[in-house]
Amino acid sequence: MIDEDIKLTREETIQGIHAIITTDFEGTEIDPSYLTIPWFGSSVKLSSLTNKELNSLWTLAQDNEYIYSTFFGQLTQWNSVKLLPQVLGTCGHFYAVEYIPEAIQFFDVIPEKSSLHLFKSSFSKRLSISHMFLKFLYHLESGNYNLQLCDVKYDQFAMKNGTILLIDSDMLYPSEVVQESIQHIDSCIKDEDCDFIDCKGRCKPSKVGGTCDIDIDSDSNLKRICRNLFFIDEISTKDLVKSSSQINAGLLSHFPLSYQSDIYKLKQLCSGRIKESEMISTIKKMIDLTSAIQSRTYPLNG
Repeated sequence: MIDEDIKLTREETIQGIHAIITTDFEGTEIDPSYLTIPWFGSSVKLSSLTNKELNSLWTLAQDNEYIYSTFFGQLTQWNSVKLLPQVLGTCGHFYAVEYIPEAIQFFDVIPEKSSLHLFKSSFSKRLSISHMFLKFLYHLESGNYNLQLCDVKYDQFAMKNGTILLIDSDMLYPSEVVQESIQHIDSCIKDEDCDFIDCKGRCKPSKVGGTCDIDIDSDSNLKRICRNLFFIDEISTKDLVKSSSQINAGLLSHFPLSYQSDIYKLKQLCSGRIKESEMISTIKKMIDLTSAIQSRTYPLNG
């Protein structure tokens, strides 16, 4: 036995760790043998770890954030761009990650003393953040990691060195896990009853009670970023400014009129049904479009 609490043999612990890690990357094209490496900064195999190290890794492996940070926080043959903060080291059941100055906050999008004029003047900054989000999403999707972001809001992400990092990966799940979670919902009357946090489900009504399923063409990581970050429904600014006016808090909201046709194109790409086979090309179109807008925006400082 390696620990009285978990009551697993050494071999069972090794198999359990491998199973957890493999499940976290279920459906990916990553070589399963690579997932047996505990990512302690070396290529030591699980079987060569001491019982104490295995016990610590067993506990760490229960934390999705640790698993995904150890993989997406460094550059590997499978991951050419950092998407999460890097794990710097572990001590027993604890681990440390690189320092990230701060998460993206609501007031990064809406100035604290906001007016419509000031909000429009921040378009360059918001456009730049949007462009970074699209590049983040491009790398996540093009890597064939088969992962779904089920909690998409500003403070889940941070900016560092001109890139976006996911700093809270608690709700990052393999697509199969999301699908199973939605399908296991007992019954439904409307589509909203089938939602798994931000991941949307579809209700299939029947006389004995509706069943839940997913529609990958109508909901995706891109759709969630579009509706939760780029184009957000109107919200009250009563607590933000003296007036109780309504403004849209999206990164691509309240833009100068000269960019209306460009933003309309982005919104159309966001709102249409996107086939899984067209996802990467759609994101690439949006990256190219925001880049083209940036080239015209920055010289105007607006």
